[in-house]
Amino acid sequence: MIDKVTNSIHFLDEAARLLHVQYIAKHILDLPPGEIERILDAFNHSVMRAPDRRFYLATLGQYERGGSPFYALETTEVDTMSADMARDLYERVRRSVVGPPVFFKPANHLQERFVALIPPDELPRVHATELYASSPFVPLRPGRAHGRLRAFGSEAEYRAAEPLRWFDIVVMDRVPEDIPRVSGILNSAHTTPLSHTNILARGWDIPNAVQLGVLDTIARDGLDGAWVVYEVDPAQPSVRLSRGEPLPVDAGPPRRAVVVPVADTAHDEIAPLDRIGIADAVRYGTKAAHVGEVARVLRDGSDRLLGYYERPRPPRPNLLAHLARLLDEPRPDALADAANRLLRETLSVPPGIALPFGTANTDDLGARVAAALAHHVGPGPYAVRSSSDAEDLPGFSAAGIYESLTGVAAEDVPAAIARVRASLRSPRATRLRREAGIADAHMAVIVQRQVHGDLGGVMVTANPVQPADIRGVFLNISPRSVEDVVSGAALPIEHVYNTMEGGGRTLSLGAFQSDVDDTVKPLLARLALAGRLLQAHFADGDQPVDVEWVAADGRAHLVQIRPFGG
Repeated sequence: MIDKVTNSIHFLDEAARLLHVQYIAKHILDLPPGEIERILDAFNHSVMRAPDRRFYLATLGQYERGGSPFYALETTEVDTMSADMARDLYERVRRSVVGPPVFFKPANHLQERFVALIPPDELPRVHATELYASSPFVPLRPGRAHGRLRAFGSEAEYRAAEPLRWFDIVVMDRVPEDIPRVSGILNSAHTTPLSHTNILARGWDIPNAVQLGVLDTIARDGLDGAWVVYEVDPAQPSVRLSRGEPLPVDAGPPRRAVVVPVADTAHDEIAPLDRIGIADAVRYGTKAAHVGEVARVLRDGSDRLLGYYERPRPPRPNLLAHLARLLDEPRPDALADAANRLLRETLSVPPGIALPFGTANTDDLGARVAAALAHHVGPGPYAVRSSSDAEDLPGFSAAGIYESLTGVAAEDVPAAIARVRASLRSPRATRLRREAGIADAHMAVIVQRQVHGDLGGVMVTANPVQPADIRGVFLNISPRSVEDVVSGAALPIEHVYNTMEGGGRTLSLGAFQSDVDDTVKPLLARLALAGRLLQAHFADGDQPVDVEWVAADGRAHLVQIRPFGG
């Protein structure tokens, strides 16, 4: 903490768990107990957004590169300091630190833009993307598992081995999408946090992490095939693997209570997506019902968009003042209208139709589908997706288990529908439902106009690697295709956006050489805020949502939304 009035610098030990604001209130401003909480938002503005601020707040973290230590100096994604202020902050800290060199680490997209214009010899810098790519440990899903460790050096080795069992803990660079239910996942290389495999791990409530070099550790300690205890704790510097006793394996995996609503299989009307909603999940499946609900909200509006911001967030009674600033709407009675306006200006749902559970494979089905597409959707190509009543449920996501097809020509739609329906009875889908205690399931089908966008990806209105973060919305982005993200085929660009105070940052460039263009980042920030508003509509603010989207023509086209939990 730097006090420009007294020209002093204060170093706070992170182990003391004393926040900047608490230190300043007690030791600098001598405020009475509880006063800083009363003025917290105004104080935060004065130290993070005001151009005439008295204090600089930052963190100084120690890292290594090529075996040599260095310090990274960082503010927060909320900080709107200018380039001159960043230079001033850096010089004050650099003069006060003895030992390893100090680098400025841009904390948000604003800082990334001005740092790019400053010569590196004037402001040495290190980017979050460099540190993230070399981070040896990423806790994707905290937890503890007791099972048999199975390590594979390649997918070919995995395919040739004895099939995995529910009590196995699988270790490999990239776990295939068709993995069965297991007790733990440990990635030996960086992976896509929001891929289908990692979403399944959340639904199964099993520990999941990235640990670089773990295959060498397993080989050294002779752990492959051994019974182990596997622990993922974000507070620790690495995963923990320790030997354990063999388990009785005949009982089968532990089950979570998964409730599947009673299906209405008598209904056979092919409906446009924007005419169905959440209540229609019993006829058209969860995926169609959720996407249809968003289409209805965009058309008719919602009075439930403010729920996340209306809840008490101690010491604040609510976050409505923050939302008002993000929406640039100072009138409290107009916030709901402003929220609906942001959704309409940011999002679109590609037109589509839904075939309910009760639609039979009659001789005239192809003609009925063609007529519905002509009337409600228009020319293709189309995306044909599953919409079962046994997916997107609390405790059972079924991400990637059922068939979805893209780029389908009009004449191929009937065959694509049949293929999607048949995936309900695939051996893997049947086995995973049985393990979850789901006795029966039904398949509806979505046919949508396919959107070809400049980029696509997956967004969750949570920060999966920092579960305590109530502000962050996490985006995995591919400049090629949303399929890259959900399949895990290529490491995505990763952004996190603060939907409380504003601001966003790039965490990783993944498999790509550069970040998305600066002209796209405002759309991604609006998409993050729109996701937070939709979270409130679907679950009154508490349950995060998982959104698949494609960006085109200045809008984000939403193709799937489901609960993100587990």
